[in-house]
Amino acid sequence: MKTAIPIIVAGLLLMLLGVGQQTLWAPDETVTASVREDPAAAPVTVVDPRVVGDSSEFLELTVEADGPFVLAAGRSADVAAWVGDAARVSVTGRSEDVLTVERTDGEDAVPDPRGSDLWVVEEPGDGTLTYRWNAPAEGEWSILLAADGTDPAPVQLSVVVPADSSTPFALPLIIGGALVVVLGIVMLLLPPRGRGGRRAGAGTRAHARQRPGARTRRGRRARPRPARW
Repeated sequence: MKTAIPIIVAGLLLMLLGVGQQTLWAPDETVTASVREDPAAAPVTVVDPRVVGDSSEFLELTVEADGPFVLAAGRSADVAAWVGDAARVSVTGRSEDVLTVERTDGEDAVPDPRGSDLWVVEEPGDGTLTYRWNAPAEGEWSILLAADGTDPAPVQLSVVVPADSSTPFALPLIIGGALVVVLGIVMLLLPPRGRGGRRAGAGTRAHARQRPGARTRRGRRARPRPARW
């Protein structure tokens, strides 16, 4: 019993650790990254495929601007052809919670992207726009931001992407803890081993040999000795 109780307590602690990994200490399901720099103005901003991701991931993009603008998404090759030799700000990657940007010098204007049949998505915005992007098919996709092709394009943006929220040790801890608890309960319910059983039996047999009238080894009864005066 003294051993069973600590085993049960240890099993319960393991189960609590497993549950805690899925609740109290569960990792975030998403991560947010934003542009921290203030690059020089350009007529277009392009979010590269390395940030947009593939068709198995989603991306929630929030754009802040001083006026109206348009968000367009299309094949990376189509976006690159539209931008051509124009100056642009490219969002090239994500490092933890920071979006890295690069500015490329070039022409001061691009055609107004509104109404083009190259885009699979076209969303107007004014001030702030939040858009959730899911790639419609496999391949490389880019997102283009522009005001009217001449005015500066928005560069203040943030993205929310999926994070690795797996807890590989939670389930083994819960199952292992439950098994340890069961083991402790079984040990607690087992009857304790008897002590001194052999000694008690030996003492009884010795007492039987010493009683008057008890049978001897040959089957005769021992006669009591006469008292001496």
